[in-house]
Amino acid sequence: MKENINEHDMTKKMMDIMRGGFKKIMTENETNEYDRDYVIDVKPGTAEYNKQLQELQTVDVDVKIVDFKIYPNEQNVKLIGIYKGNNNAIDSGVHFTFNRNDEEPKITMQDVNLNSEFLTKLQQFFATWKEEWIRELESSYKPKQNG
Repeated sequence: MKENINEHDMTKKMMDIMRGGFKKIMTENETNEYDRDYVIDVKPGTAEYNKQLQELQTVDVDVKIVDFKIYPNEQNVKLIGIYKGNNNAIDSGVHFTFNRNDEEPKITMQDVNLNSEFLTKLQQFFATWKEEWIRELESSYKPKQNG
């Protein structure tokens, strides 16, 4: 038998998420399992976004997040970022994609002068980032079980 959901409580939870980002507000009787196609689009200003940006800026303070999504069912996280350096042209810079399921970050560069230290730091950060997200996904973002 399907459990009745108090619409007021569900609306309140949704509004809390929209106002303050994704929060872990589970009770004993709830699970944190997500539907198959569920994607968490982490927006600027949310706690998780700010945490990731702060950690990423340990590589360089000019690194920016372009897109950040969590895929609970796939047990994956995808973060797309850019580093412009001193060049402000639209397509220039170091563009990178972190995907929890990849072995290394995807990095492309255009019209940017940088030393290898930046790339080394970015790759080292990715290794740490991936391990942290493996633990975070297993503990906080469980896929919904079939059945």
